[in-house]
Amino acid sequence: MKNFSLALGVAALVAVLAGCSGGGGSTSQLPTTGSGLNPGVRNARWFTYYFTSPSSIAKHAAVTVYGQTSFAFKPSTYTALLVTADQTLTGDLTTKTLTDAVSVSGGKKAHYDFTGSYGSPSSYACNDNDLPPNVRFFINSGSPIFNFTRYWWSNPVSWDLAGPSGNGTTLTQLVNDPADWSDWAGHPGNYDPGTMRRFLGAIKHVRYVGLSFGCGFGFENGVTVKTGRTVFNSTFTE
Repeated sequence: MKNFSLALGVAALVAVLAGCSGGGGSTSQLPTTGSGLNPGVRNARWFTYYFTSPSSIAKHAAVTVYGQTSFAFKPSTYTALLVTADQTLTGDLTTKTLTDAVSVSGGKKAHYDFTGSYGSPSSYACNDNDLPPNVRFFINSGSPIFNFTRYWWSNPVSWDLAGPSGNGTTLTQLVNDPADWSDWAGHPGNYDPGTMRRFLGAIKHVRYVGLSFGCGFGFENGVTVKTGRTVFNSTFTE
């Protein structure tokens, strides 16, 4: 189950739909992340994508120092993705295991106000009765044509950002385990033979890999904070 999937486009602008467990959703526009990436530098280049309003999506370069990538959650911006298109981390990930030491720092967790940025508030917004704000792995095989099975989220592997488990954890996920990934429509990779085939094809041609932030019934509907500045840290390896 996930909503508000940001479809990372091959073209300059790609219309995207909101993935959810029951289908349907809203549309938006997202600029490509393909330009400006330099896989030859010591650290992969990572970018955040975030909602500044229900109809506005922005991109910002994250800071990577000695393998740790960081960005700040800020009020009124709903961070949805932290991704890279670095050629050393994408391509055929069939034999890979994704590992990420994640943490938050520089703010009080009680200040978090996690909520979806658009869609039906009763279905997608975060509140005390919904699934908590979380972060999980995300991969996208990339195409100018939208397809549910080009977008995959680790499921159930995730971390509760405001949970009682301290300020950090290490996420680990086998890429080629179809039962532990679900697509834009909420179907696991082993949902049926066709889905399995498309999942196995997608992980051989990964264009973007990284993390997704969401809550409630959304895996990518964005995370924000009420006040101040809280830093998210990621040390991603394969």
